[in-house]
Amino acid sequence: MALTTKQAGSLSDRHASQRSSLIGKLFSSVLQIWSGVGNYHDDDQVGSAAAASAYRVMQAQKQARRLTRSYQTSVLTAMDALDRFPAEVDYYPRSGTTALDVYARPASQAVFAYSKGGTVEDARQAVRDRLELLLHEDIMLAERDEEQRIYEAVPRVVGYRRVIHPERSENGTCGLCAVAATQRYRTDELRPLHDGCECGSLPIVGTKDPGQVLNDEDLEQLYAAAGEAVAIGGRQARSRSTAREDLLNVRVTVNEHGEKGPVLVKEGDHFRTHSQAGAEAFRKPTPDVIRARKTHAHDQAAGELADARERLAAVQATVPPGGRTPREQVVLAQRVKNLSSLLRSLEADLARSDS
Repeated sequence: MALTTKQAGSLSDRHASQRSSLIGKLFSSVLQIWSGVGNYHDDDQVGSAAAASAYRVMQAQKQARRLTRSYQTSVLTAMDALDRFPAEVDYYPRSGTTALDVYARPASQAVFAYSKGGTVEDARQAVRDRLELLLHEDIMLAERDEEQRIYEAVPRVVGYRRVIHPERSENGTCGLCAVAATQRYRTDELRPLHDGCECGSLPIVGTKDPGQVLNDEDLEQLYAAAGEAVAIGGRQARSRSTAREDLLNVRVTVNEHGEKGPVLVKEGDHFRTHSQAGAEAFRKPTPDVIRARKTHAHDQAAGELADARERLAAVQATVPPGGRTPREQVVLAQRVKNLSSLLRSLEADLARSDS
């Protein structure tokens, strides 16, 4: 049995479409959560939104991992390479932080917007922009992590290749991805990402490299389109080979991001290292590292929940029978509810690690 180019393209496109749909639904859901935050300086409102967002994101990441498994099952079956898959493991893939910490960050963007003289709408847009970036990154990180675990576990997979999706990028495939798509990656390497990246991947089995064939077809169309764009502009049309040089005339380097691991960067562009950001170096998710991350996330949520419950009880004690419920009590009650949901999910994930 052989994976045809048509099959590879169809499977890759379908998976990219499923991922896009997942991100879109997640964005709508989390944006709705943040629409209820009226004061970005209020730690309880922000903490409540962060807990609810973290819960939704981690559920969506589980779905992203299942979609990746389904996609890779179809691909590897068609390539006659399906073997054992690694056990399912759900955890937040950013290194050195938790989803609860990450999803408090949009509030900081709003506060910064205000500090620059921005309006309420400016602050809301800053929140929206940061959420859009974080959510896209987190689904891509979960997908990348899952595919790498699969490639490393399947004996016949000797490497993998990045697969571009020019139809999914507003301005087509960027030079970073075009160059990176010409590279082969080892099965123990995480695929380098960059902001807004829409790439996927396909395994290499023996000498079978379906990703290379797909990329060549897409890149040829991009080269042709680049030449046509020049002709339309009224200048002398460049040849396809010149258009190819223009598209690939980007020197790319891979840097290590403290949270996200390997990222694509244009050579010469400033890159803020983890040490400059005061963060820990990225740690590859070994079983021990995953266990430590889960434990830390669990303990953090449990601590915040205990504090919120204690403060809620104190506020409730000050309200006379039949008295009006203060705003602080409403906010704290919602934070307790959201943290409780997140903690139950984290407890279940931790229990699965122990089984």
